[in-house]
Amino acid sequence: MSMWKKTMISCLAFSLVAGGATSAFAAKPEWAGKGKDKDDVKFEWDDDKFEYKDEARGIHVEVNGKKIELKFDDVRQESAWALQYIAELVKRGVFTGYEDGSFRPNQKVTRIEAITAAVRQMGLRAQAESAAEMATELNFKDADKIEKKYPWAVGYVAVAVENDLFLETESEVQPEKPADRLWSTILLVKALGLEGEAKAKMNAELSFKDKKEIPAGAVGYVAVALEKGLITGYENNTFRPNQPVTRAELAAILDRTGDQIPEDDSGFGQVTGTFAGYANGKATLTVNGKSVSYTLASDVTVLRNNALVGIGAVLPGDRVSAVVSNGAIIFLNVTQAAAVTDGQKMGAITKIDSNKLTIAKDGVATEYTVKSDATIIRNNASATLGALKVGDQVTVIVSGGVIVHVNVTTAVTVTDGQKTGTVTAIGTNKLTLTKDGVATEYTVKSDAVIVRNNATVALSALKAGDQVTAVVAGGVIVHVSVTQPVAENGQVTGVVSAVYADKIDLWNGSAAVTYAVETNATIVRNGVTVALNVVQPGDEVSVLLVNGKVLHLNVTDPVSDNNVGVYTVEGKYQSHRTSNGKVTQITISTVQSSGVVTRIYNVSPDAVVNGNALTLEKGVSDVELLVTNQVVNVITIK
Repeated sequence: MSMWKKTMISCLAFSLVAGGATSAFAAKPEWAGKGKDKDDVKFEWDDDKFEYKDEARGIHVEVNGKKIELKFDDVRQESAWALQYIAELVKRGVFTGYEDGSFRPNQKVTRIEAITAAVRQMGLRAQAESAAEMATELNFKDADKIEKKYPWAVGYVAVAVENDLFLETESEVQPEKPADRLWSTILLVKALGLEGEAKAKMNAELSFKDKKEIPAGAVGYVAVALEKGLITGYENNTFRPNQPVTRAELAAILDRTGDQIPEDDSGFGQVTGTFAGYANGKATLTVNGKSVSYTLASDVTVLRNNALVGIGAVLPGDRVSAVVSNGAIIFLNVTQAAAVTDGQKMGAITKIDSNKLTIAKDGVATEYTVKSDATIIRNNASATLGALKVGDQVTVIVSGGVIVHVNVTTAVTVTDGQKTGTVTAIGTNKLTLTKDGVATEYTVKSDAVIVRNNATVALSALKAGDQVTAVVAGGVIVHVSVTQPVAENGQVTGVVSAVYADKIDLWNGSAAVTYAVETNATIVRNGVTVALNVVQPGDEVSVLLVNGKVLHLNVTDPVSDNNVGVYTVEGKYQSHRTSNGKVTQITISTVQSSGVVTRIYNVSPDAVVNGNALTLEKGVSDVELLVTNQVVNVITIK
């Protein structure tokens, strides 16, 4: 198996939609639209495991305590059923929204968008956005158009050519042309490396009523796609080769690729079997009568009953399909859920949800639904489900597949002190930290101080995967400091509040977030590629993050029209820092189109101060700064 195909497998599991909008791609899940309310547009699936709320500031998704905010106001009504897949794909950076914050799931896909999505699904995003690929001299007739209008896509087109995704006869990319079903089918077959099979089937007999609309040279591609189950026809037995594909439909096509490559000896591919249990970080499957154990990737995605769940929700006996990359499971889907057996169960509570309880014993975690009128005993007194704590040792009685009685045999106690670990779940006032494979749930005090990326944030701003240090006092968390934020991917926007040698502070409207900038990052300001030190605090920017680092930065609204390292800036004095009697930093605020922005500037040790510093008043005093290569040389107090 070629290396690019191995890389592709690691991304195939994270497709956007399990099905498209029409029967020609895949059927809408039975649960789609459940709980739909046109007035407040609120959806809840699988007993609050997955929650969607349409709010003024955007779309907020919470999956097993993981909060994702999508500023895609148009993902609603008919597209809301696909929201969990949209959230996963955006998180993985395969699809992003548009500059106006919309996602446009029903918009027709252009060829450049389809090429970009295919390359990203192949796991080649980093390569496509590398400086080397983005500097490629394209040989297409419309290369100038790509370079001028779609400079960010040059690398994607180059990688697509290198991986033979274009037909030999294509002399133009035609970036704005709608991607039709036939072209998208050929693209997919090529991406899977099935071109040889397609050429061998060029004389295949297709049964579609409109088969004469399919060019003879494309018949083999359609035949292979049909044979592999990647596409189907419509109910009236037509293929409609020239019909444009929507963004959601394109994702549905891509989603079909995962089953095509079984796991090979090198530890890449797909495997199906029966789930036997989870212990010590490994999932055991019974495959063709043999027991096989796999390590779980730290960011493994698990689906059960059409909902994103934790590995503890997967039960022994579940039929599963798993995508394996580098010998580790990165995606696990329960294709047929096993029935829960009745009787008495014992173990330790590892997770508590709205009406769910996950209990682990001998390293195997099992999730149960708790009956609404179940009897719960803790500390020899009647209690509610919310009174239970992660770590409690319990004996439960299961009847009719649900828990009807819970008895806490040994209640867990939370000791005060400093705790470290990885955030694995975030609730309204709860935080679950995992260390050395042991998960502990803590209550977070309402006025707890939480610091992330050097800024005070709300509990909801924490992300699953963050490495943290927490202080527990009186049994509750009073302080959380994120020592290592989880790496982010995708596009973010904001206003630059500070620029350093190899990083920037980006103001997102509520806090400044620090991002490291790759040494080979592409930075565009006033339409020209520039060095990082030309970016000015106050510039409104759109940045592309890969593994938490800035790979591409585009200044969408510069504070000045010059691209030099020397400039002046005016604003209201806010604060300053000193060291050994000298000013080392000064903070001012200015009014931008996005609102009031606070900027932080480093001050040269020999900077000149004009005016009386004793008269400075926060939010009142006007100051002017002369900046050279991001360092203030002159401070003028007006």
